[in-house]
Amino acid sequence: MDDWGKVQIAAEVLIAVLAIFGNGLVVLAIYRERTLQTVTNYLIASLAAADFAVGMIGIPCVIVNNYGLPRHYYACLLMNSTIVVCTQISIFSLVAIAIERFLAIKFPVIHRQKIGTKAAGLLIACSWIFGAIVGFVPLFGWNLGWSGTCAFVLLIDMNYMVYFNFFGFYLIPLVFLFIVYGYMFHVVRLKCSKGDKKSVITLKKESRAAKRIFIVLLLFASCWLPINILNSVTLFTGKVYIQLLIISILLSHANSCMNPFVYALINTKFNIAFKKALGIRKNSVSPTVVSTVS
Repeated sequence: MDDWGKVQIAAEVLIAVLAIFGNGLVVLAIYRERTLQTVTNYLIASLAAADFAVGMIGIPCVIVNNYGLPRHYYACLLMNSTIVVCTQISIFSLVAIAIERFLAIKFPVIHRQKIGTKAAGLLIACSWIFGAIVGFVPLFGWNLGWSGTCAFVLLIDMNYMVYFNFFGFYLIPLVFLFIVYGYMFHVVRLKCSKGDKKSVITLKKESRAAKRIFIVLLLFASCWLPINILNSVTLFTGKVYIQLLIISILLSHANSCMNPFVYALINTKFNIAFKKALGIRKNSVSPTVVSTVS
């Protein structure tokens, strides 16, 4: 294995540890803190679970794959397809969150009446089922066949990765998401200019939640676009730029450990819940101050 391969494995291990720890913390915080148990946060927990799976399953698969393992066709195919599944679950989770945020802002009454725990469960189930369907397509025949070596580029058809995966289930959902968020922020501005004080406060609260998720979306788009562009270059030119490929792979995997930091930095409730879960206590303050703040 060359130096670039060693650097990739070392970086993958670090990313996996951060993804497992950070996203595990997100799920734990939502599970333990009642104030975080909202429909949006249930969907965020689903996204965190997908990122957790990248660290726990996806990245170990990549590392094993770097050694040409496993040496069995279907085991290799399953391993490489699993990596794609984790990605697809993430983007479908972002779509589910966007739908929920859109309903909360555009149709608040319907959202309050219809979008509860069951609806969140349905959106989560759809995200995982559709992600699995799209990601496991190579298992049903759309692959390059067994070459004797287990390697992603030797097994997974770039036509599938570019035309089906990138154009069909990355680019189209991404454009849809940006349009939805743009429209949401437009609706918020219109309603804030016309609404009463109480409705404006509610709208601004919903808008802040949407902005936080929009940051997560921007990170996802920025981290996954380079690898998809390189896959397209490989398909259309036949050239593989190994060093750029390794960097773009690491960037795409690094996205799985970024979101917990985003939540901690821009969401006070998550920040407090993370500290509580880690046993980090604030400096002691007087009871009077505590009661005033609460």
